Amino acid sequence: MIKINVSSIPLKDVIADLAKAFNTNVTDNFGEYEVKLPKDIGEGYIRGINFEGGLGLIIYNCTFLGDTQISYIVDQIHPLKFLYVLNGNLTHHFEGEESDKHILSQYQNAIVSSSNNKGHILNFKANVPTTLNSIEMIVETFKKTMHVDFAQVQDGLNELFTDEETNGNFYHKGFFSLKTADLFKELFEYQRTDIVRIIFLQGMTYQVLSQEIVEYLDDKLCPDGRVLRQTEINQIKNAGDYIDINIGDTITVEAIAQEVGLNINKLQQGFKILYGDTVNTYVQKKRFDLAKNLMLNTDYNISEIINRIGLNSKSYFSKIFRAEYGMSPSEYRKRNKINHH
Repeated sequence: MIKINVSSIPLKDVIADLAKAFNTNVTDNFGEYEVKLPKDIGEGYIRGINFEGGLGLIIYNCTFLGDTQISYIVDQIHPLKFLYVLNGNLTHHFEGEESDKHILSQYQNAIVSSSNNKGHILNFKANVPTTLNSIEMIVETFKKTMHVDFAQVQDGLNELFTDEETNGNFYHKGFFSLKTADLFKELFEYQRTDIVRIIFLQGMTYQVLSQEIVEYLDDKLCPDGRVLRQTEINQIKNAGDYIDINIGDTITVEAIAQEVGLNINKLQQGFKILYGDTVNTYVQKKRFDLAKNLMLNTDYNISEIINRIGLNSKSYFSKIFRAEYGMSPSEYRKRNKINHH
């Protein structure tokens, strides 16, 4: 296992420590610091940026060649961390508590705060592409910046903004919402590399943080939740299975939503996150996959195939098939069946 120790708090110095451990350099883009993993370590990058008001953001987008442990050990109060796993999985534990590891998988998030200056240990599995975003909050600085009497905040937030000298670790784990996932998607797709990017990143970090607080309170005050959580994600996966099983029937978005117990908006949002498509586009792709399989592996005529994939118009199928593949179904069968066998 590769073991890396980080003994700094400002994210500029965190990235510098990582670069030193990787024996490589740091790039600086208007205060967004990045270290790229050398080929003998893996591939990808780790970025860090500090904002005004005690907030910072670390983005891990990397695949390590070997099991890798990154230990954040400093002799002072650690930032409050908001961890979000967008891809892959990892474990987190507090310094000296290795037997109490918390597994974080895709779509899971955790809020973690250590007591008595205990460090945070992250473990990344070998050859597992992992994307982890960590919002770092220096609580005392953040509280002063907000100019708010935190004694008056909602009871459910007291644990988050507690005294920095707390005697106990704080750990809260759950599944982040589709809205949060959309915010991160927007963050990763943003292409600018100038000072406007830094303003954008700060704005997005505050948006994610505000959404996280809403979801945290939702977990505390309303156990069933008002935002899409893992139960709904499982329902969306069930919807995908339902489509696979019933692809030969007439399938409507309304019928799918009713079958799995979701409203249409949540169903559509979930498909965009999990599958990258609308429900109808997902259904069409599944129909194309089945149609191609039947064309290459059976002697069904095109009309029979159309019936088996849940359509009833040969002209419509030919039109959408040609738009997708640049040829008619008959031409596709003729060109590919010989090569397939």
